[in-house]
Amino acid sequence: MGDNQRGIQNLVNHFFKIKRNIMRLHTLRLIFMFMFYQVIIYGQQVKMSYQAVFRDGSGLLLEEKTVQVEISILDGNGQVNYAEAHQIKTNAQGLGTLRIGEGTAQSGKLEGINWGIGQFTMRTRLPEYNLESSSPILSVPYAVNSGIADSLRNFKFKPIADGKQKGELLSWDGEQWLPLKSGKPGEVLSIGEDGTTSWSSLKIGRDTICPDSLTDIDGNRYGIVKIGRQCWMREDLRVTRFNDGTPIPFLKADKDWQNAGEIGVPAVSAYGSGYLYNWYAAVHPRGSCPSGWDVPTSLEQESLIAYFGGRGAAFGGLTSVGQGGFAGLPGGYRDSGGEYGYLGSVGVWWSSSEDDYGSAWYLYLDNEDGVVGRGNLNKDNGLSVRCLRD
Repeated sequence: MGDNQRGIQNLVNHFFKIKRNIMRLHTLRLIFMFMFYQVIIYGQQVKMSYQAVFRDGSGLLLEEKTVQVEISILDGNGQVNYAEAHQIKTNAQGLGTLRIGEGTAQSGKLEGINWGIGQFTMRTRLPEYNLESSSPILSVPYAVNSGIADSLRNFKFKPIADGKQKGELLSWDGEQWLPLKSGKPGEVLSIGEDGTTSWSSLKIGRDTICPDSLTDIDGNRYGIVKIGRQCWMREDLRVTRFNDGTPIPFLKADKDWQNAGEIGVPAVSAYGSGYLYNWYAAVHPRGSCPSGWDVPTSLEQESLIAYFGGRGAAFGGLTSVGQGGFAGLPGGYRDSGGEYGYLGSVGVWWSSSEDDYGSAWYLYLDNEDGVVGRGNLNKDNGLSVRCLRD
């Protein structure tokens, strides 16, 4: 994590005082809960730390129990690339720790996995309780991939074109670098999926036209604002049904909210005059935003900030209710335990971009100090939602 990112996260923690909840994995019944996942290299041996809260098939904590745990890593075809077994002792909170790479190997070699070939999945089993959970390994830390990079050190590249011509462009045809002809002034170079190249005139599209208003499935009407080339809702989402008419669970009790987050169930609740959604509701496949609109990605939120001058200058435009302003009001948030806070002082909006299995990125505005920032939170927190036209 870079200094800038650490600074942002520390700032977020200062304003929100968020106790980070443990990330959950689940099947039809509650199984495991990730706390962290870390890769360490010992010489040529790869080891991954794994910490989880273990529960039985009825959802009860396995407190101070000796538990048999089987870990498997599967490739995109469902083939087991590596498997091992552990026997661990949980603590009074059901928390158990193991290190993948130190168990009793059952098949394959962990250090022999080629992480660069595609998506991998981790499967965790408690054979004694006949429970199983699987989740994608969404990212592989640099330490693992660095071993693959080492194999390129002895690769011999063919010589490229001699570059004698000033302004010469080169294109790789699969076997060698070849010079490209220059285009005419004002033309742009296009590269097709098959690798072919061509020059063409740059075509400027028509100006973005945004509608005046938008209505959701519940009949709520929202004003629209054009910001740059984007069309944004000028108000926070306050829908209680998905686009197919399915109700979004409206959860008032703290325990109900917490339980929904633990198993990845969508939920919405009211706070002040607005609505707060956990991430599972905000980005549900059935759609929380009206048809043709969606929860913005992390990059689209960054573009919004950049339009108003970057983080150091964007607060005025993002909070302005005048013409062309985002009108970001401080709707507060609801933490994973169900507690509400910061109504009137902080506004927080989900993005659709995941940071890892249990957390996602968001945009926040602190009205007390005029701060604009971004960070990541566990998906079971309740934040506001602002929709962007696709």
